[in-house]
Amino acid sequence: MPVRLPSDHLTERVTLDEVLSVYDFGDCHPEFREDWERLLAKRLDGDELWRFAPPPGEIEVFGIALVRQGEVISTLVEAVA
Repeated sequence: MPVRLPSDHLTERVTLDEVLSVYDFGDCHPEFREDWERLLAKRLDGDELWRFAPPPGEIEVFGIALVRQGEVISTLVEAVA
């Protein structure tokens, strides 16, 4: 089931290597690592990873989205401000 995240929240396409260069998933909070592993378990060939952030004036939730054919399938929340 797709996640409700407006496409205008997707800010930058990133690679798996780029995400792994930012986070040490082996040395992070267990729940954050589990969320990442859940996202990766849903990943299929052709899926994309995107950073997401809200437009100004909305609740500030930032993270990584798994996108398949334009639909957000899963998200990893990095921060809530």
